[in-house]
Amino acid sequence: MNILIIALILATVIIGAILLHYLRQPGWQELYDQADKLYEQKNFVQGLVVAQKALELLEKERNPNQQSMSATLSLLGLLHREVGKFAEAESLYQRSLDIAEKVQPQNNPGIAENLSRLAELYQTQNKPEQAKPLLKRSLAIVEKELDPDNINLVHSLNSLADLYHAQEQYSLAEPLYFRALEIQEKHLDSHHPDVAKTKHKLAETYHYQGMLAKAEPLYNESMEAWETNFGPEHPEVATSLNNMAILSQAKGRSQKALRLYKRSLTIREKTLGPEHPDVATSLGNMASLYQREGKYAEAEPLQEHALAILEKAFGLENPRVTASMNKLADIYQQQGKYEKAEQLYKRALTIKEEMLGQENLELAANLDTVAALCLKQRDFVQATSLYKRALAIREDAFGNSHPEVADSLDNLARLHRDKGEKAQAEQLMQRALKIREVTLGPEHPAVATSLQALGQLYHAQGQFEKAIPLYEQAVALQEKSFGAENPTVAANRATLEKLRIAIKTG
Repeated sequence: MNILIIALILATVIIGAILLHYLRQPGWQELYDQADKLYEQKNFVQGLVVAQKALELLEKERNPNQQSMSATLSLLGLLHREVGKFAEAESLYQRSLDIAEKVQPQNNPGIAENLSRLAELYQTQNKPEQAKPLLKRSLAIVEKELDPDNINLVHSLNSLADLYHAQEQYSLAEPLYFRALEIQEKHLDSHHPDVAKTKHKLAETYHYQGMLAKAEPLYNESMEAWETNFGPEHPEVATSLNNMAILSQAKGRSQKALRLYKRSLTIREKTLGPEHPDVATSLGNMASLYQREGKYAEAEPLQEHALAILEKAFGLENPRVTASMNKLADIYQQQGKYEKAEQLYKRALTIKEEMLGQENLELAANLDTVAALCLKQRDFVQATSLYKRALAIREDAFGNSHPEVADSLDNLARLHRDKGEKAQAEQLMQRALKIREVTLGPEHPAVATSLQALGQLYHAQGQFEKAIPLYEQAVALQEKSFGAENPTVAANRATLEKLRIAIKTG
C-alpha cells in the first residue's frame, strides 16, 4: 500500500513538472517580440534562432493564425537578408506576401510593407527591374490608405526615389524626394537626421541634372544638420563635404573644392580608418581635381593609393576597381607614360570581360579607350581591331541607327583619316551624320559636331567648296545651342572666315 501511494505521488509530481514545463514555454507572441528586439539590436544570428522557434510553434498548430504566420515569415526573411542568405530571404518574403494577400484586404498597409521588404532585397542583389514594380505598388497602397501628408508615406516615397537615383533616372527621383521632404518638414525639426538625408538626396538629383544653384543650399543645410546631430567629424558630414566639393569643382571653384575634399578625407580617415572605400573615394576625387588642372604629378600618387585601397577592399572583379584602373591609366597617358597606361587599360578590360562576358555593352567604352591610345602610338592594326569590336557590340545592342553607333563610326573615321584613307573616312562620317540627324534631330549639337568633322576632312583635302557649307551649318547650330560668345563657337567661326578669305584670294 505504501509503495502504491509513493508511486502515485511520484506520478503526480512528474505530470505536474511536465505541465509546468509546457506552461512556462514561451508562446508565439513572446518569441516573435524577442526575435524582433534582437533584430533591432542587430543580433541577427540569435534573432534567427528565436524567429525560427516562433515559426515552428505556429506550424505545429492545427489552424495557425495566418497573419501571425505572415509576420513571422517576413521577420525571418529580414533576418536572413541581414546575414547574407538572400535566396532564403526571398523565399520567406514571397511566402509571407502570398499569405498576406489571401487574408488581408488588397490595400492593407501590411501588404505594402511585404512588397517593400521584397523590393529592398532585390535592390541589395542589384535587381532594380524586379524591385521597381513592387515599390510602385507599395507606394500606391499607402497613398490610397493614408492622408497625403502622413509621415508614414515618406519611406515609400524615398524607397522608390532611391531606386531611380541608383539607375541615374534623376528626373524621376526628384519629385519623389521633393514630396517626401515637404511631408517631413511638416512633422519633424529642420535639423532632424531624416530631413537631412532627404535634403542630401534631393541635392544630388539637382546636382546630377546640372541644377547647381538648387543643389548647393540643400547640401549646406544637410551638412549643418548632421554637424548639429552628430558633431563635425561624422561620416555623414564627410559625405556632404565631398559632394559640396564636387559641386564647387563643377562651378570652377578649384581651391574651395580642394579644401572641402581634404576636410572630407581627414574625417573619413579618422572615423572609418585609412583603408575604407570611402577614403578611396576622397583620394580619387582629389586626384581628378589635380588632373583637370594638369597637375598630373600630384594626381598620380593619390589615384594609385585609391586603387590600392579598392583592390584590397573588393578584390579585382569589382566595377569600382576597374573604374579606378581606367582613371589611373588616364593620368599615365596624359603624362606620356603610354606603356604603363596601355597595360592598365588592358588589365581593366580583361577583368571586365571576365566579369561581364565578351559582348557586354559596357566593354565598348573600354575598347574605345585602348584603341585611342593605340592610335596615338600609330598602332593602326590594333586600333582598327578594337574600334571595330566596339562598333559590333554597339550595333548588336542598339541596331545600326543609334547615336552610340554614330560615335563608333566617328572613331573609325578618325583612324582612316589618320592613315590617309580619306574615302573610307568620308563614308563613315556621312553615315554617322545621317544617324544623328535621324535619331537626335537636325539641330542637335552632335549634328554640328558631325558637320564640323566632315568639313575639316574636306578642308584638309583642299575641297573648300564642300567644306564651307558644312562649316556654315555647324557654326549656325552651335551658336543656337551655346551662344555666339562661346569660345569653341568663336574659334569655329574664325576658321570659317579664314577659309572664305582663302578662297577669295585664291
